[in-house]
Amino acid sequence: MNMKKLFLIAVTATFLVSFAYSQEASQTASSFLQLLREQKFGMAEKMVAESAKKYLNEASLKDFWLQMESRYGALRKFGAPEKQKSIKNSIFLVKFYFENDSLNCRLVVDEQNLISAMVFVPFVCNYAFKIPEYADTTKFYEIETTFGVPGWELPAKLTIPKGTKQYPAVILVHGSGPNDMDETIGGHKVFRDIAYGLSSNGVVVMRYEKRTREYPGKITPVYDKLTIWEEAMEDAIAAVAFLQENDYVDPTKIYVLGHSLGGHIAPRIAQAFTGVSGIIIMNGNARPLHKIVIEQYEYIFNLDGKINEYEAKELAKIRRQVEMIDKGEFTDSTARDSLLLMLPAKYWKDLSKYDPVETAKKLQIPILILAAENDYQILPLEFDIWKRALQNNKNVSFKMFKNLNHLMVHSPKKSKPSDYEKEGNVSEEVIKEILNWIKKN
Repeated sequence: MNMKKLFLIAVTATFLVSFAYSQEASQTASSFLQLLREQKFGMAEKMVAESAKKYLNEASLKDFWLQMESRYGALRKFGAPEKQKSIKNSIFLVKFYFENDSLNCRLVVDEQNLISAMVFVPFVCNYAFKIPEYADTTKFYEIETTFGVPGWELPAKLTIPKGTKQYPAVILVHGSGPNDMDETIGGHKVFRDIAYGLSSNGVVVMRYEKRTREYPGKITPVYDKLTIWEEAMEDAIAAVAFLQENDYVDPTKIYVLGHSLGGHIAPRIAQAFTGVSGIIIMNGNARPLHKIVIEQYEYIFNLDGKINEYEAKELAKIRRQVEMIDKGEFTDSTARDSLLLMLPAKYWKDLSKYDPVETAKKLQIPILILAAENDYQILPLEFDIWKRALQNNKNVSFKMFKNLNHLMVHSPKKSKPSDYEKEGNVSEEVIKEILNWIKKN
């Protein structure tokens, strides 16, 4: 037999062995995922490599799977494993279709045909983020700048109406979490829409990166000392001071618009700095933050009409944590992992003492309170509390919008987390209400 034929036989044999392993690994991946779907976690563990059993054992698989179903709904189906490039192991990408969302699963099968790793990641969504129809970009221009507390300077954008006079200005203050300057949430850019809508009609708008987003590495070592002052208030006040120094801004008409948590603390920002001419509370809670967290979790966990084992445990834990804050049963040294939302003790000690309604009552500046009927995060109950307490204050105006959600985007019924993944713009109704209020004041 000549050398050429021997070489071809060897290559063919290697290909057949590799192909057979690939097919077997693919079947292993499918079988493992099917066991998870059937909640046969003990049997699934038997398919896991010894090195991975610390993370992929029966108990952790069960807890993880219940969390997935809690967040994304029941699994409808999963696709065939798609082989990915890999030198040593077989890596497969599997598309999972849950009731409320879809995810990619990366599953690794080692040379012993055992599961050695599993990671779920969201589908990559190429959102268009269309500019809203009510925005006229020929009427304003946009500039980038930096401002802020020394050592914590932040990138910002200003949308400025074209012209030479001084304009009223609005500063946008984010909700919870490390938000970007557009307050990008799923398929929405809430702050960009507001900025473009207002600046199309003669209002300067300033939006900026949140400190916790811009400085994650710098925040981490001092996180246990974090309060709402460092997270949001200090930078909002610095933004007001920054605009006071600009020729195109009327310094007597600088308003703070706070969304969600930003709305909750807007009265406190105005109380702390006299440069604030008025505040807009957009879907901000009147009650303490820890009081509404439990309601949000109960709603989300009940979306499928049942509470699973993981959800029941989570709700029990959250109720205990809320009670700890209510009763003050924690100290500055209490570990974050035992506190609600894993926020530090100093954060909760500070925020739980703050009463936004009583603070707003003492303000003499104009206040506009906006709410959305189909908001699941900040329920209409919060708007009712604001209104009952402040309706006799002549400086306060109120507006409840029908068919809008927490992002002030169209929602024909009470919204849910997965709605944020759909594209949309802030309603023009909201822009008009803010503009009318500014003109009135």
